[in-house]
Amino acid sequence: DWAKRTVDVASITEDANAINQVHDAVLGSKVFAVDAPDGEHDLEDVEEHLTGVNAIIEDASLFENPEEVLKQQNLRKETLQEQVNTAKHDL
Repeated sequence: DWAKRTVDVASITEDANAINQVHDAVLGSKVFAVDAPDGEHDLEDVEEHLTGVNAIIEDASLFENPEEVLKQQNLRKETLQEQVNTAKHDL
C-alpha cells in the first residue's frame, strides 16, 4: 500500500521529463551508492517512532477504558474550541 501510494503521489507531483533528463545525463557515468552518513537508512527514525507508537497503543488497549478516553478527547476538543472562540472575540 505504501509503495503504491508513493507512486500515485509521485505521478501527480513529479515532472517525469525532468527526472528522465537527470537520469539520462548520468547514463554511462560511474555511479556510487553510499549509505547515509550516520549509517542508518532513511526510514529508521520512522520505524523507531512507529515501534513506540505501537507500544503505546498496545499498552492503552490493555490498561485504558475506551469510553473514558473518548470522554477526555471530547472534553479536550470542546476546551480548544472554546479557546479559539475566546481568542476570536479578543481580536
